[in-house]
Amino acid sequence: MIPLISFVCGLLSLGGEILWVRLFGFANESTPRAFGFVLFCYLIGIALGAEYGKRICKTASHDRLLKHVAMAFFISSLSWLAFPMVYGMVALTPWHLPVAVVLIILSAAIIAYVFPIAHHLGADSGEKQGRKFSKVYVSNVMGAGLGPLIVGWYLLDRFSLHQCFLIICIAAACFAGLLLMRSRPIWLVPIASILIATVWTWYGAGHWLVKNVSNQYAHLKYVNENKHGIITIFEGGKEGDIVYGGNVYDGRTNLDGDLNSNGLHRVLAAHLLQPHPKKVLMIGLSIGSWLALAREFEGVETLDIVEINPGYSALTQHYPAQADALKDPRVHLVVDDARRWLRHHPEKKYDLIIMNNTWHWRAYGSLLLSQEFFTQIKQHMEPDAVMAFNSTYSQDAFFTAQAVFDHAYRLSNFIYAAHQPLEEKFRQPGNVQVLDDFRIQGRRIFAEGSEMPAKILDLPFLDYVSTKRGFERESEIISDENMLTEFKYGKPLFH
Repeated sequence: MIPLISFVCGLLSLGGEILWVRLFGFANESTPRAFGFVLFCYLIGIALGAEYGKRICKTASHDRLLKHVAMAFFISSLSWLAFPMVYGMVALTPWHLPVAVVLIILSAAIIAYVFPIAHHLGADSGEKQGRKFSKVYVSNVMGAGLGPLIVGWYLLDRFSLHQCFLIICIAAACFAGLLLMRSRPIWLVPIASILIATVWTWYGAGHWLVKNVSNQYAHLKYVNENKHGIITIFEGGKEGDIVYGGNVYDGRTNLDGDLNSNGLHRVLAAHLLQPHPKKVLMIGLSIGSWLALAREFEGVETLDIVEINPGYSALTQHYPAQADALKDPRVHLVVDDARRWLRHHPEKKYDLIIMNNTWHWRAYGSLLLSQEFFTQIKQHMEPDAVMAFNSTYSQDAFFTAQAVFDHAYRLSNFIYAAHQPLEEKFRQPGNVQVLDDFRIQGRRIFAEGSEMPAKILDLPFLDYVSTKRGFERESEIISDENMLTEFKYGKPLFH
């Protein structure tokens, strides 16, 4: 029984930590500092819980220690039920950080209280001392290793975040009942009550946590939760529904060029710079609005999409134009990491590469903006190819692109890079007519007589030197090692 206690302690502890990382990271817009913050609090909680567990071992008997273990699992089950809800209620208030500190530390401390007791009880058995310790430690390490795998790769891919917390709650309550039912059958009453309350909350909660900690106050229409992250879509009215990935703005479903609420002109500009691309690569699908545009480019024969989160393709089915674009026989969607996929397909060459990347300060955002990745992309470009990506106004991203490619320019927050100059292509007189004639599924993207095409071509199309004036510091090269858009100049956790 003692090795089993140690195993379950590690399983629930590390599995619960994964859930806190997901919850706190989502509430704080997927900043990379969120993981470190949760880990910091969790380690403090583990230390405090272990210290109190060690103290009780000095005074309590063997039977009483087993009851302490059972009570710790019982209280832990309550914490997995209540603490996430408490945090969900305050996540959008100024108090969310201090509340998170207390809740995460307590979550870790309650379950960590068990391990020194399990170690002490294991040492009291009749076996040799080394064998006693090894069983306790090996069991705990196995549980701690399996916890993140079970929660991160299985539960989060099949249940909502709220339901995953409730599953942990049920597991802790069941194990507490297993330990208590022999000596104190009366404890089955409160434990059974917890289980009933948990199941009732599960069926009524759904995506409750996600709704409560989301940045948007509009009506939440669709949610997709999986092991890769959380995607939410909010009602956006005539300007198109609003897509959030990891609680950060990701785009809109709008396909009206005159509204242009999601910056469609940036993708259309790529069409002007590469008017007849035969082979197109899109890194990142999002809701598929850019795909709906790109597949209409004249001359497209194949269009490969590499998207790491399959939830986006599932959500596109709610929007006819985007869903129809995915069904195009020329379109090939691959669910994979872009860097890995490109590395495994060195023979692939493209005329146009469009990267629908996220904000530069988000966790792992710099891996799509680094010098190493741009160099990898360059190897997959034909001599006259154009690469377009969203810099999200990071001057470091622009500086890195112009250091890798022969020519780089910025339009709005988009960077266009190529082996040849692009200014004349963008300013060609016939481009107004090209934009004016552009259609999606036979429908004009701009109203007849619209002034928007001319306005797009009047936007500044600037090289790096023209944009660096006014910045307070010198730009730096982003690399896989420094990840400076996230850590050195990224969005702070405390602000």
